[in-house]
Amino acid sequence: MATFLRFLRPSEELTLIRYSSSSPSVGFANSELFDLEEIQKVKKLRVLMDSNLRDDQLIKIRGEELQLNSRRLTSRAVNTLLRQWLAGPRKIKEITINTEGGSPMVKAEVFDGLAAVKRDLHYRIEGVNGTLRVHFNPYNLCFENV
Repeated sequence: MATFLRFLRPSEELTLIRYSSSSPSVGFANSELFDLEEIQKVKKLRVLMDSNLRDDQLIKIRGEELQLNSRRLTSRAVNTLLRQWLAGPRKIKEITINTEGGSPMVKAEVFDGLAAVKRDLHYRIEGVNGTLRVHFNPYNLCFENV
């Protein structure tokens, strides 16, 4: 797969999905896949099955539209992602993170040090790149720039 990935251009999207009868809860690849520069620079990355994506790899992924599934991600990495967006260099159109089967996200850790304002069923965070609307569920987070 690494040979194929060398030909991706950063502006393209990539969807990774398993088509098999085996359990979708089994990781499709070891985490080294997310260390590849070609994966980190894809603008729209959709990983539609469980993966072994780690915290340190999440913060290196530069895509503006992400749909990720990993039991290994923690609240701390999500907080770092939000802080990168607040600082200005990271752009976010929409990011969905599913951690079902792993440890639940902790709301206090996700929003630690951030001026997140609760609005009905979501939170709003104002930043230099606009406003993020965050839908929080301990196993499923969604950020969208509004």
